[in-house]
Amino acid sequence: MFTTLGIICTILMATLPYTAYFIHKKIQEYGAQPWQKQIPQKKKPE
Repeated sequence: MFTTLGIICTILMATLPYTAYFIHKKIQEYGAQPWQKQIPQKKKPE
């Protein structure tokens, strides 16, 4: 029978790889500090 530690380890092994991939993908897309990058604003058509 699973112990609490075994259940926690199983859940972490299932979720940590995707979490690391998701964070890596966001850092590659936006950079490590997205708040310092200025996004060019779209001009309104006149």
